[in-house]
Amino acid sequence: MEEVETLSSVPETPGKRLTMKLHIPDDLIYLDGHFDQFPVVPGVTQIDWAATFLQHLMPGKNFCIERIEVLKFFKPLRPNDTCWMELEYSSEKGRANFSLYTEDWKLTSGQFVIR
Repeated sequence: MEEVETLSSVPETPGKRLTMKLHIPDDLIYLDGHFDQFPVVPGVTQIDWAATFLQHLMPGKNFCIERIEVLKFFKPLRPNDTCWMELEYSSEKGRANFSLYTEDWKLTSGQFVIR
């Protein structure tokens, strides 16, 4: 992903779980107009990142998000934040869980059904 600096990638359980450390640059294109006085990374962008990183757990497989079952935003993701995205994929359930967090806060969590 070109727009976000991926600082590290740790495949904790091959094919099942992945943790990525990310840095949000202050000139991230998705911050433009969202919002001028208090810029935050849009939720739809965070979902897109989760789907993009999910491809690392499913190399060579095509998939689509069928539905989002859970999506919670606890704290905003802001410019110059460093955070971790953790993904967990269950092929048996056809579900992926993701969360974004910093050292101090849980930012976002979600679950989607894929096919």
